[in-house]
Amino acid sequence: MQGPTDYQLFKSFIRQQFTSHEGAMARLRRNNKLPVAFDVSRPPVQVWNALGSIAYLTDKMHNGGSKARKDTMASVKKNWSSGANIGLWVTFLIENVALADESKGPFTPEGVDLLDKVLRVLSLLLLYPDAVKAETEDVDVEARILRRASPNLPLLSTNVWLRVLELSHATWHTWSAVVALIMYDGSHFEAFADHMTQVNSSGKLDVTRIYICHLLLVTQHFGDMGEQRFIGLQLFMSLVYISSFKGPLYSPFLLNGGIPALFNLLKMFITRPKLLQRTPNDSSDFHCAALLLIEGASLLGGFLATPMWISQALDLGLLILMFKAKRFFAYDKIRESKEKDCGRKLGDIFSEMLNTIKVFIVYPSIRTRFLKSMKHIIDSGLEENLQPRPEPFWSSWETSWCGCAGTRDVPAKVTPQARKDKKFGI
Repeated sequence: MQGPTDYQLFKSFIRQQFTSHEGAMARLRRNNKLPVAFDVSRPPVQVWNALGSIAYLTDKMHNGGSKARKDTMASVKKNWSSGANIGLWVTFLIENVALADESKGPFTPEGVDLLDKVLRVLSLLLLYPDAVKAETEDVDVEARILRRASPNLPLLSTNVWLRVLELSHATWHTWSAVVALIMYDGSHFEAFADHMTQVNSSGKLDVTRIYICHLLLVTQHFGDMGEQRFIGLQLFMSLVYISSFKGPLYSPFLLNGGIPALFNLLKMFITRPKLLQRTPNDSSDFHCAALLLIEGASLLGGFLATPMWISQALDLGLLILMFKAKRFFAYDKIRESKEKDCGRKLGDIFSEMLNTIKVFIVYPSIRTRFLKSMKHIIDSGLEENLQPRPEPFWSSWETSWCGCAGTRDVPAKVTPQARKDKKFGI
């Protein structure tokens, strides 16, 4: 998950200083005493030297050949808690630079430059267990080894992740991967959710507002996103789900505008075909975009649990949006034919949403909105033109509209043309 051009320039700088990972590690060993007094606005040469060494080692683990990656990772692990004390430097740079009190800086161009490079380098360094997944090493095992070596890293990394989201820094997708893939696993995500709740309760940060502002930002810049940011956004939404769904952040997320933020992101995918028209369905970019759409739809569907929020989603045009997802429905069919277990499909998620809405259709506010959207879908030809008609989505749609329109006809006999001819009380 590389950063933009300025990080590439930084890599050129570090390559001028070292010819091997042994040289970078040797300088770190000579430089293993942390600064006693540190001003982030005026970083000493010692800090720049340490960061340069760490950056070189990080680059080797991500971009070197197979042997170079293995040798560098083995050296990093050996020198994490002793020798070069990489772990101490990582903690120092996070606490004193990445999480520096805003009242203390950085106030100078040099300090801002240091902050930028620390965020870029450390996010990639902490992803080293994922960088070797193509080799024989087990990512989960390597991540556990890292967490045992530095037990403070999960909370520190989570706080950096929030800071990066708040700053809208270019490394947001990389830090999302660090938190979601490395710092927590299935049995520890409860600790992540608890920490987010504590941060929000402290009053220092409005966590759900940070989430929503980030969703709005990435929606605006959707056209600039590639595969790595699609993956990062998918992981970001997984973290939002873990920390917000069925917990203390559930209501604040919704009250701060969670439904519109998620809906607008899905709408950008589905109704702006030009953004993906040059991306073939069988490409990795489109695959990542489709998985991201599925993740976003799952998150939105999870929040549609009461009439108030269902009404808000219907007002935004949720039903109409479902019928505009033809390309993604077609992609579901492609995945289904190629993969034995292709995971959740968009049609399945939309079907679940319809089944949830159907439960609340007795509420006049829901029924009125459903009928309004249904009329538009039928009159505009969206329903008749939907091909393919994925199951169970299509069956859920027909039973939903039958219940809403008050007809007892068998859904299979109620054709789109019959509904268009106004024969069933719409």
